[in-house]
Amino acid sequence: MKVKSRGIAIFASMAMLTSLAAAGCGNDEPAATVPPAVTTPGEGGAVEAEPAQICDEIDVAHSVDAMPNYAAGVTFHAPSPLTVSTLYRVHSGYPVMDDWRFWSYIQEKTNVTFDREDILLADWDNSRSLQVASGQFPTLVPIVWGGQESGWWPGGNLLPLSEYTHCMPNFEASVAEWGLEGEINNQRAGDGNIYRLPLIRQSPNIEHSFAVNVDKFEAAGVDVDSIDTFDELTEALRAVQAHGDVAYAYSDRWNEGNSVLGASLQLASPNFDTTGGWNRSITSFDFANDEFVPRVGTEGYRQLVEWFANLRSEGLLDPEITQTDDEAVQKFINGQSAMIASNFPEMQNALISPAAEVGIDLNVKMIRVPDGPAGGNIAGSRVGPGFVVNSDIRNSPYFLATLQFLDWLYFSPEGRVMQIWGVEGETYQVNADGTYECLVPSGDQAECTAWLQQEFGFRDGMWHNWNGPDELIFSMMTPEQAAWVQNMAATKTILPPNPAAPLTELEQEQASLVESSVQDAVDTGVAQFISGTRPISDWDNFVTQIRNLGADQIAELQNAAYQRNQ
Repeated sequence: MKVKSRGIAIFASMAMLTSLAAAGCGNDEPAATVPPAVTTPGEGGAVEAEPAQICDEIDVAHSVDAMPNYAAGVTFHAPSPLTVSTLYRVHSGYPVMDDWRFWSYIQEKTNVTFDREDILLADWDNSRSLQVASGQFPTLVPIVWGGQESGWWPGGNLLPLSEYTHCMPNFEASVAEWGLEGEINNQRAGDGNIYRLPLIRQSPNIEHSFAVNVDKFEAAGVDVDSIDTFDELTEALRAVQAHGDVAYAYSDRWNEGNSVLGASLQLASPNFDTTGGWNRSITSFDFANDEFVPRVGTEGYRQLVEWFANLRSEGLLDPEITQTDDEAVQKFINGQSAMIASNFPEMQNALISPAAEVGIDLNVKMIRVPDGPAGGNIAGSRVGPGFVVNSDIRNSPYFLATLQFLDWLYFSPEGRVMQIWGVEGETYQVNADGTYECLVPSGDQAECTAWLQQEFGFRDGMWHNWNGPDELIFSMMTPEQAAWVQNMAATKTILPPNPAAPLTELEQEQASLVESSVQDAVDTGVAQFISGTRPISDWDNFVTQIRNLGADQIAELQNAAYQRNQ
């Protein structure tokens, strides 16, 4: 179901959309401002020349209301009011409000308002895909993860943003400062263009691990800080289970769709020399042999799945691996389990705070992700979810102004701080030591995120407060979380990203014919092995099944693309 809302103030990153909306939707707009004319001397005095072109890639006719002096670090402000159209994902945890300070602040700061089309979180993926495929969608489409655009760009509905990043100086400056050129180039499609501009950060994203009930582990004689390997974690869970104070030592969440134990498989996988869980790649890159291979055929993938299957077979892992998040969380809060996948915000918001509301004082800690057969590794990326733009924006007189606004919203220091902390003096203050302090009325900093999201619309996953320099990312963390991230970074090896293998339109069509069936079969098989309905002894038959369904074909397409890209 779609919830529609029109004429809402601001969606900073949507400025781009604004251009389209203003030009193509027949909105009543004040007189637009064109770039200033250049005056040159002539026989009869001064002669007015054509307006100066601001960005080489975009002509003057499509630069209405753009800023001639826009540069990295400069606040974007449209000379005349701009309206940007955008899809907006409505999160159930903080339903969108038209009077959020986020909207009014952007309007005050940039002279941009948003024309939102609100879509409920449950309908987001399906509705967004249908609209983009049809070509009838707003200018801006946010929260697009890597690969989701692969089925959209061949139809010509998406703007090739890589052609215009020189008009986005904050983005270019961050890429250069953090040395992200290689990772940005990995976003290219088969025709060489980048259609999804990712949000970027200075250091790899490290956030998920296992949260444990410290009291239950210590009662079983386990020092949680001493768990260094997955073998040691197995021994620790055995001790907790044997102590007899839980139904299952480990009961997990994030089992939505077919990706059971999605977070746990993903966070563990780098230490088994593979990927897994929420990362549903069909192939992995074999750096030793310089080629893509079907992931299921690797020893690391088998070892990863087998580790979780063994926990279940020993009675350490709750066999309800398709349970809802609420069920898993309640088991942890009520003491029926002692370990669950988490991140720091979720540890506070989903575990500690709800427990406190019912009088339970949980002693919870995130352990360092253990080392596995492949050692201690991090596969965290410095590029994350991004946005795509309707290619119709090229026909709008506000094309460049929209790009400048999106650049300010997503990539400027000012825009990034605003998304995370809100308005200085209203929602936060900067202390003498340079730290940020949330001005939450209760004074409880643990309530900051929920307060900013629900009351004001900041820290909204729409803009994804994942993006920015280390200093800003760390400003959102508790001292405990910052220490955990720093420990992970200091003790783990950061793995290189897979090399680029952009498929052509024809190759993408060929891959699309088999991708869904392969992914579904992998998800089903992994769930069967972990739940025990399929024995690990049948692994070779599983690998053969997945290869025959098309995993080999996809690897061949990627290898051809990889060699061509070289």
